[in-house]
Amino acid sequence: MGVGVNLAVAIAIQPDGGVLVAGSLNHQQSVLIRYKSDGSRDTSFGTGGVVVTAIGIANWTTSIVVQPDGKIVAAGASVDLENVQRFALVRYNRDGSLDGTFGSNGIVRTNFESSGPNRAVVANSLSLQRDGRIVAAGRITTASSEIEFALARYKSNGNLDSTFDSDGKVTTPIYGGEATSVAVQSDGKVLAAGSPTDYAGQHDFDLVRYNANGTLDTTFGGGDGIAQADFEQGSNDVAYGMALDNAGKAVIAGISYQAGWYYSRFAIARFVLGARLGPIDAD
Repeated sequence: MGVGVNLAVAIAIQPDGGVLVAGSLNHQQSVLIRYKSDGSRDTSFGTGGVVVTAIGIANWTTSIVVQPDGKIVAAGASVDLENVQRFALVRYNRDGSLDGTFGSNGIVRTNFESSGPNRAVVANSLSLQRDGRIVAAGRITTASSEIEFALARYKSNGNLDSTFDSDGKVTTPIYGGEATSVAVQSDGKVLAAGSPTDYAGQHDFDLVRYNANGTLDTTFGGGDGIAQADFEQGSNDVAYGMALDNAGKAVIAGISYQAGWYYSRFAIARFVLGARLGPIDAD
C-alpha cells in the first residue's frame, strides 16, 4: 500500500473465510484490510477493502480479534498532542465502519497512572472472554523508566470493568518485562506471557496468571503467580506468542539466542496450568 514503512502485524480469520490483516501506515495510522478466501481484496469492506483509522497525532494496531457477532476489535496504542501514549482499542462493524456502541464512536483510549509524556504505553495482545468482556495486555513505562506488565479489562461496551482490580487496570512490576500475549482460561483466569530480565541480565519466558478479579494467582508458579522457562544458562529467551491447546496447557513461542551468536533458534515452551507447576516441555 503506497510508499513508506507499512507494517502488517496481526491477522484473524472470519467464520466466512475472510482474512483480516491489521497493522500501521508509517506508524502513524492504523490500517485494517479484508481479503476474500481466494486472496482478492474484499471491496465491500471499508473503502476498496481497506479501513484507515486516525487517533490523536499517531496510532497503530498490534492485535485483532473477531467477536462471535462478527464485530472486529483492534488494539494498539495512540499518542496525543502532549505526546502521552495510551492503550487504544477500536471496534468495527462487519463492513469496516466504526461501531458507535463501543466507547466514543468506536474508540477507547486507556490511561495508566504512570502514563506521561514520552513514556511508552502499548497494548500488544487481545483476548475475548466467553461473557463478551475484552482483555488487553501490554506494557507501561514508569516515571523511573521501568517497564511493567500492564493489563486492562473492558465490558462489551468499551467501559473499563471495575470488577478487575477495582478500576479495570492491573500493572505488575516484573523487571524489564512487557506482556506480549494474553489468553483467558475457561475459568476466567487470565494468562499473560512476556520476557522480563532476570538478575543476570538475560531474558526468560515468563507466564503470569491472574485471578478473574485481577489479583495475582498465588497458587500458580512459584507461589507468586509467575512460572518461568529458561532454555539454557546465559541465553536470552524472548516470547512473542501464546496459545492454549485442547488439553488446557499454555504454549509459548519465541526465540532463544546467546550474546555473540550470529543466529537465533526457535524456542517453544509448554506450561501446565495447575497449581505451582512450570514448563513441562522446552525445545
